[in-house]
Amino acid sequence: MKQKPNIDRKQKRAAKKIVLFCLVIAGMVSAVGAGTFYYITIEMSKPLYVSPLASMKFAQASQKDNQVELLKRELQKEQIAYTKIEKTAKDVYIVTLKQGGAVTFSGQKDIIKQIASLQFILSHLTMEDKLFSRLDLRFEKPVIVPK
Repeated sequence: MKQKPNIDRKQKRAAKKIVLFCLVIAGMVSAVGAGTFYYITIEMSKPLYVSPLASMKFAQASQKDNQVELLKRELQKEQIAYTKIEKTAKDVYIVTLKQGGAVTFSGQKDIIKQIASLQFILSHLTMEDKLFSRLDLRFEKPVIVPK
């Protein structure tokens, strides 16, 4: 039978210190590696400069399209028949109704509230059997131009 080599206490302690030292070094190397990986993948992939002009153009185009889509969706939701929607200068939308009138909306005010006002005005004008050629909802009090 073979006997185990007898390792004394000092050698065990030295071996434990070496293993601990190697683990600490491995931890440091992995931390530095992770930091380097983060820097290369995240920080280096960012553009060197940010151009506010390009992002603003996209945001404005997107916002304009969103307003028109919101206007279309809400008009359909309230069952208001229209033929066309056109955007004019200074954030103004003109909706031509199938009944023959033109309604002017402001892009600065809440579109949903303006459509609610339009629905209210249309219902009252229908009850009174009156028609309008133009209706302007941009102001505090709507302006109605009768036919």
